[in-house]
Amino acid sequence: AAGQATLVVEDLLTLARRGRYVMKPMNLNYVVDTYLDSLNFQSLMSKYPMVTLEKRLADELPEISASESHLMKTIMNLVVNACEAMPEGGKLRIETSHRHLTRLESSYCKVNPGMYVCLRVADTGTGIAPEDLPRVFDPFFSRKKMSGSGSGLGLSVVYGVVKDHHGYYDVTSRLGQGTQFMLHFPVTPSEVEKTETTAELTPAQPMAV
Repeated sequence: AAGQATLVVEDLLTLARRGRYVMKPMNLNYVVDTYLDSLNFQSLMSKYPMVTLEKRLADELPEISASESHLMKTIMNLVVNACEAMPEGGKLRIETSHRHLTRLESSYCKVNPGMYVCLRVADTGTGIAPEDLPRVFDPFFSRKKMSGSGSGLGLSVVYGVVKDHHGYYDVTSRLGQGTQFMLHFPVTPSEVEKTETTAELTPAQPMAV
């Protein structure tokens, strides 16, 4: 009970600190690796020994303007949810990438076109029912047993952090096949300028005939 209360308080504090971030240029790969090297993650994996990790981090990832502690909390919440969805084991996949984004896979909302760094956390677990997908970010909405772990605020924290970083979230799922959460964070203006300058300086390659 004490541990459960601690989780609730931690997530409530994260939500209460929304808008009071220390933002700085940051590489998302660094935050992912820092979490995966943490005792918190090692402890989680010891509870789910049948879950295997697949990590695919993109090379030369552009920087984003972010709060490291809030990103860490976001990654942790997504990973915990993924593991809990695979009580009998499965694959946890964490990927980073960067691309020019114009729409989301689910097309749930319009996107400001531009360069984004993307985080994808996917599992091969139980999946989410279609009627529950629109509610997964609601505070305290959960289909887990009351005795399960978590605060009931994990995805609400994810939602708040992504919005405060001017990003977008997306989720797709199939019952019995798994779920994937995709978070998109805008690349810092200096990185966008650097990318565009590099593209201008790169000579065009002759077309194959």
